[in-house]
Amino acid sequence: MSCNYKKTMVLVGLLGAFLVFFWYAQNHIFIRSKPNNLLLDMNGSDEGFNSIKAYTLYYALFYLLFMNMRLIKEETPFIVARKSRSHLFFIRAASILESAGWFALTISAVNLGLTYLFVDHETMANHHFYKATLLNGMALVLFYGWIGLLCKALEDRIHSFNIAVSVTYILVAFTFFSAEMMPWLPLPITDMRMYEGILIPQWNALEIMLVFARQLGLVIVFYLIGHVIFLKKDFIRHEN
Repeated sequence: MSCNYKKTMVLVGLLGAFLVFFWYAQNHIFIRSKPNNLLLDMNGSDEGFNSIKAYTLYYALFYLLFMNMRLIKEETPFIVARKSRSHLFFIRAASILESAGWFALTISAVNLGLTYLFVDHETMANHHFYKATLLNGMALVLFYGWIGLLCKALEDRIHSFNIAVSVTYILVAFTFFSAEMMPWLPLPITDMRMYEGILIPQWNALEIMLVFARQLGLVIVFYLIGHVIFLKKDFIRHEN
């Protein structure tokens, strides 16, 4: 249910171009001033390219559009060709997670590549930057994965792509503002501080595993909710 490889590469290229511009806009001050905690300043959770604000208020909407442009439209002939609705939903969910993978990979590749241009390898290795990039990318796959599953579940329920995207984005943005006002709340977005947790370092192996467990749990929850809604979906009404 995902689009062809050529279209994916075009979308990744456009996304990458935007991210390169955004990365430099966020980090050019740090590159010039060279503070002692350069890597941490460039990858902090409060402001910047890998901030919680960026993941929710900026990237989330881009991801939802990216994901939907990659998914094949579920028209009647396509549906009839599949074994069952459960099988069809599984293919869709896999495609959503695949989109999250491409999205996370693009963010990680841009951040790693541009950081390597301005920060020496020894500094990056000594501060476990490569490890942080890998783990953060894996966490992003799950984070955007459950956001995508939530969006499609809403679309199936209310039969409107535009409203589903809008509501999903508002909900994700709401978690950001809630975390800002009430930092003690255990919200999903507070897990997305992998760079800080490793670069400072703050997190041990158990805490990192809990981050993945919570995000994976959300993927499973929204998969199950989406599956129930999908089984009851009126495809003819949705097409119209």
